[in-house]
Amino acid sequence: MSTQGNRAIVHRVLEEFWQSYGENPAVIDELFATDYVNHDLSKSPIRGIEEFKKWAIALRNAWLIGFPDYRITIEDLVAEGDKVSKRWTFRGTQTGEFMGISPTGKKVKMTAVTIYCFAGGKVQEIYWNYDAQGFMQQLGVK
Repeated sequence: MSTQGNRAIVHRVLEEFWQSYGENPAVIDELFATDYVNHDLSKSPIRGIEEFKKWAIALRNAWLIGFPDYRITIEDLVAEGDKVSKRWTFRGTQTGEFMGISPTGKKVKMTAVTIYCFAGGKVQEIYWNYDAQGFMQQLGVK
């Protein structure tokens, strides 16, 4: 697939899954390889599309409960070969419980970079790097 096609897939995943208020895991089934691998610094790699969907749905639901007004903005999207790098910002107001943290009413902002790796026109791997410490400090967690 072309770099433009890969960029379009990254946009679709954001808009149709992460930002969708009507959960749409079908977009993951459509756009991700069945042997997909998720690399998140906070945990061991997640292998397989079904395990990834469980993790992603749980994270998305935690965001919806804790930050019902959350939005993710793509700041930069750079594609070369079989990779797309997305620099993005998460913004929201914590009006619900999040990871055991009672609502604070605080507005938070978290910056991140995600690298999508493609094979055969599907997302094969994703590498996540985000400022979790800064995010938690904004909520008052030391």
